[in-house]
Amino acid sequence: MSDNLTYHEYLGGGASGSVYRVTWKSKEFGTTEVAAKKIRIDSEITTQLKFLKRLNHKNIIKYYDTVLEKEHVVILTEYAAKGSLYDYLKDKDKLPKHLLHRWIFHLAHGVNYLKKYGWPIAI
Repeated sequence: MSDNLTYHEYLGGGASGSVYRVTWKSKEFGTTEVAAKKIRIDSEITTQLKFLKRLNHKNIIKYYDTVLEKEHVVILTEYAAKGSLYDYLKDKDKLPKHLLHRWIFHLAHGVNYLKKYGWPIAI
C-alpha cells in the first residue's frame, strides 16, 4: 500500500509522529496531494482512527485513508497548502483582522461539531 505514496518535504511533527506532504495514488481519489502523519502503531490509534473516519464537516480537515507500513500507521488527510492554522495563530500579524474574525467563527463551528461527536475537547 505504501507504494502508492511519494513522500515530499517534512512539514512538522511532535511526540506522536511526523507530518509530510505526500502525493497519493488511489482508485477513489486519483492522484492527490495529501498530508501524511506517520505515527507508531499503538492501541490508542485504533480508537482515534474510528473517530476520524466518521468526521465530515467543512471546517475539519478531511480524512482520506490509513496506510500500514512496517512499524507505522500513515494517516492521510487533506493537505492545507497555505500552511497550518497553528503557524498563522502564533504570528498574529500575518492574519488581517477581518479574516481573524471569520476564522474564529469557522473554528467555533468545527470545535462544536467535534464536541457533538464525542471528541474529548476541554472548553
